[in-house]
Amino acid sequence: MPVAATGGFVIVSRVGDTKYERIEDLTGLTVGTIRGRFYPDALALTPNIKQEVAGTLKQNISKLLSGRIDVTLEYLTDIQALMTDLEYKEALQVGKEFGNSNLAFRFKDTEQGERLRIQFNHAIIELINDGSYTRIFSKTGLKTLY
Repeated sequence: MPVAATGGFVIVSRVGDTKYERIEDLTGLTVGTIRGRFYPDALALTPNIKQEVAGTLKQNISKLLSGRIDVTLEYLTDIQALMTDLEYKEALQVGKEFGNSNLAFRFKDTEQGERLRIQFNHAIIELINDGSYTRIFSKTGLKTLY
């Protein structure tokens, strides 16, 4: 069940480098990604993109600023929060947002995963019905879907 509309992705590069707007333009580059994050299909489908996996946004930014990667692919909301720091605002540039989608949760295709999915959906419906859903997501900056 979709829970909220998330901000899309942006391609982040160093000030003075090329500003990228689309994943398809990253052919031949090393792109910072975060372990366990779901990325748009174009990242896997575009040939000759080398992914350099990190554990956190800050690790990706450190790699970018040190020249270990060419760009990093991040959620717009994460970068907006980071860019409030003057150091990053002066050093980084951000392309246009793309791939805006719905925040949803995935469960393993097993009997246990199915039980968990059903419980999760019931919990979300309960949160919607008692008003908690709106209170929780109104603090996040995400657009609620209900």
